[in-house]
Amino acid sequence: MTISTRAPENDRNARLDPPDLLRGDVHVWLLEDGAARETALDASEHDVLSAAELDRARRFRSADQAHQHRLAHWLKRTVLSRYAPWISPRDWRFDTGSHGKPRIVRDQAAAGLAFNLSHATGMIALAVTRSQTLVAPDLLGVDVEVVARRTSLDIARRFFAPDEVRALACLPPSARHARFFMLWTLKESYIKARGLGLAIPLGDFAFSFDVEGAISFRPDPDAGVAPDVWRFAQTGLPSGHALAVGLAAASDPIRLRVFEAAPGIAARARPVVWARRSSGVISGAADA
Repeated sequence: MTISTRAPENDRNARLDPPDLLRGDVHVWLLEDGAARETALDASEHDVLSAAELDRARRFRSADQAHQHRLAHWLKRTVLSRYAPWISPRDWRFDTGSHGKPRIVRDQAAAGLAFNLSHATGMIALAVTRSQTLVAPDLLGVDVEVVARRTSLDIARRFFAPDEVRALACLPPSARHARFFMLWTLKESYIKARGLGLAIPLGDFAFSFDVEGAISFRPDPDAGVAPDVWRFAQTGLPSGHALAVGLAAASDPIRLRVFEAAPGIAARARPVVWARRSSGVISGAADA
């Protein structure tokens, strides 16, 4: 699994102006829990989060989960306002699809944005793109997972497609763990993009890595859009997380850029080396 690189230490506090988000751009924003200052979040959350988001955070039994919930929705709201500054972070409103996927309400659609949010212990990831980048509204997904978890071929046999299981079984044990999370995050990014979650059986579609650095994809029979419009990228992060992005793209190329943000810390660009990418996916410039 390829590891992304960080910017030089003396660039960590460089201020990031709102980055351009053009058709074909997908921006992934990362927030490490440990990088977020509790006092800075406390100072801004009542000006940013909705009453419902604050109420839900209070109902978590775990203080860590409550903190991450507040951080995730702080990130979502403040990043969206970077691209649509005429809407303040507190004023964004959301509803959900039939299977619970959050989306921007229709009367704020003029902002022309689509997003998807994921979180795992220690990391939050947010993907944002312009609506015209996608072949249909909201067909964008992101997934982040902690890789320090037990995996096995038995788990793969339960969830993965038969050809994915065979490819895993052919790998030496030392490479099998990383490949498992490549597949898992890619699969999650796809079902999240579709907005159907596990209503799509994970074994009904498959990824393969026959060419070094490339991703091939076979969608499920009910995908609803042409197979060749799907684009994916996947990598590992130094924090011990696996990350994947998936979307149904209206055109090529798709340019991926990664940024970091946290309350009380200036946002900055984060160079990332993607371990695997679909044809037509390129890394954007690392600088803001």
